[in-house]
Amino acid sequence: AQGRQARAALLPKAALQGSLTRTRQKREGVIAFEPSYYDGERYAVTLQQSLFDASRIRAYQAGRALVRRSAHEVALTQSDVRLDAVDRYLVALTAAVSADLARQEELAATVQLAQVRALQARQLATTTEVYTIEARAAVLHARRLQAETGLRVALDVLAQLAGRNVPDLQDPSLIHISEPTLPYQIYNDALQLNKTT
Repeated sequence: AQGRQARAALLPKAALQGSLTRTRQKREGVIAFEPSYYDGERYAVTLQQSLFDASRIRAYQAGRALVRRSAHEVALTQSDVRLDAVDRYLVALTAAVSADLARQEELAATVQLAQVRALQARQLATTTEVYTIEARAAVLHARRLQAETGLRVALDVLAQLAGRNVPDLQDPSLIHISEPTLPYQIYNDALQLNKTT
């Protein structure tokens, strides 16, 4: 808007004037005359353009510089939002893979614990082996809970940027396909959510 204002200030100034007049003239004397009426019209167009007005030219150049700087700032902001969206998306994907791995490790430990208990019932495994695998299963259970919490936090952070919920990345098909359009959708949603007028 400032650029358009400054450009308009450099254009010539035009003024249009017009006037209509009617004059009544009455002559008196020995013989009464009918009054006479005279109509007149006057039109004028004035066009004024200064050859060089330094203040207006400086205002125009300042307006153009402001527009360029604003465009540059918008491009930087879009780049920052894009990088932030991709970064948060990668953090969420990493958390999803970690949670999936922790689930699989816990499942393997649970199966191994069941096998060792069955062997202990036949007196083919010692109590120490059972306790060792139980402790490992408990550690893996805690690790799974921690990984799932990390995934929920990563998805919440991603949803804050996008302004909406994002698909649950725990679905293995999403992890392997990695849904390449999702970061761009999040980026576009973030731009719409944070648009300044």
